[in-house]
Amino acid sequence: MLAAAAGDATAAERLFTEAVDHLDAHEAAHPRATLRVYRIVLAEDWVRSTLAAGGTPSAAAIYLLAESTRLLAANGAGAWRDRLARLAAGLPATHSVPAARHRLESLTSREREVASLAASGLTNKEIASQLFVTVRTAEYHVHNAMTKLQVSSRARLHGVFAASGR
Repeated sequence: MLAAAAGDATAAERLFTEAVDHLDAHEAAHPRATLRVYRIVLAEDWVRSTLAAGGTPSAAAIYLLAESTRLLAANGAGAWRDRLARLAAGLPATHSVPAARHRLESLTSREREVASLAASGLTNKEIASQLFVTVRTAEYHVHNAMTKLQVSSRARLHGVFAASGR
């Protein structure tokens, strides 16, 4: 993939080597990191195949593509990140801000506060510490918020907040 994007065999080799080195270092630090690579490939394939079929990528596909772009940026895979960013830039916005805001309004103020922290990447323990509550209380509010919003993961919770513009 990098060779096609670079158009130069020498640059492609350098970029490929750099990407492999970064992913190897990341995998060494995080043994399950290889699964993240599969998600990146899936995101790109999902969006490209939907477009090739004449469809519009779903909000989930677009969100996965955006998360993949951020992961690639964080790990120094610049050429691949740029390609995904160009792909994402050509996509229509599919999230409905009013619908997402309406869904968030179904939460209590505390659920919204805790869910926002969870969506930003904090663990239940970190949320509890920040809000001066027990870990169990943080878990309870995160669970209630995810149930009300009908999401099954923190990544999807993040997607709801991103779609609402918050």
